[in-house]
Amino acid sequence: MSPPFTPLYIDGAWRPASTGATFQVRNPTSGEVVGTAAAASPKDCADAIRAAAEAFKTWEHTPLSMRRDILLKASEILAAKKDQVVSAAREETATTEDWMWVNYEWPIDQMRDIAAATMLLRGHTGQSVIPGGQVFTHRRAIGVVFSIVPWNAPIILTLRAVAIPIVCGNTVVLKTSEVSPRIQALLVEAGLPRGVLNCISTSKDDAPARTTEIIAHPVVRKVNFTGSDVVGRIIAREAGKYLKPCVFELGGKAPVVVSSHGASCDEDATKMLTMVL
Repeated sequence: MSPPFTPLYIDGAWRPASTGATFQVRNPTSGEVVGTAAAASPKDCADAIRAAAEAFKTWEHTPLSMRRDILLKASEILAAKKDQVVSAAREETATTEDWMWVNYEWPIDQMRDIAAATMLLRGHTGQSVIPGGQVFTHRRAIGVVFSIVPWNAPIILTLRAVAIPIVCGNTVVLKTSEVSPRIQALLVEAGLPRGVLNCISTSKDDAPARTTEIIAHPVVRKVNFTGSDVVGRIIAREAGKYLKPCVFELGGKAPVVVSSHGASCDEDATKMLTMVL
């Protein structure tokens, strides 16, 4: 049986890359090919941005209660996809059993918490410094957000990069990790209106060029990146050229070395993971 294929998700529809290009996804432990994914072209990226920009015109004005309900529905969909998500996580990332379940269970609660936070997205009124005057604030979404997510916690970090901008009224172009496109693509079916969330994947070789093109696009208003400090610096420089704000969570700051051997090595590694969490 051929390995599963992960297409792009643009403007509410699954589709292959416009060029037909694909790349292989390998299990990092065995080296076995566990899937193929569409390698987005410049046209595909432009289509995703265009769809997000068009959807933003109406999504920003969607009632908070509707955004909340959609996010709650997304948590139900994720719970129903348990077998698919767990299988994809095992194949694409060779994750440990403990980390796999943490990475699956937490996001469901996380989405419910984010949905509950919609009631905080309100402006306020108050007295002006001018006698008899009133002032009010009105929260506005920023627009199209470009979210780049890693492979090491593909469910938690993908949902965070998608759910928070969307519930605030933005639309998202999500670039999955070339290591785990299938896991992350499973998360896009949440009952969102077409164009609100667009999911693209790129090969490792194409990723720098596609990322630069998307950041440079005038419609993209903000960049959200989780990954290494090395890549973070590159993205910051690119975004700085266009004065685009960024949200970063960068790694490379908390290395751990487990020096024991045999059975105790697994035990110590599990303890260390528990301490980190």
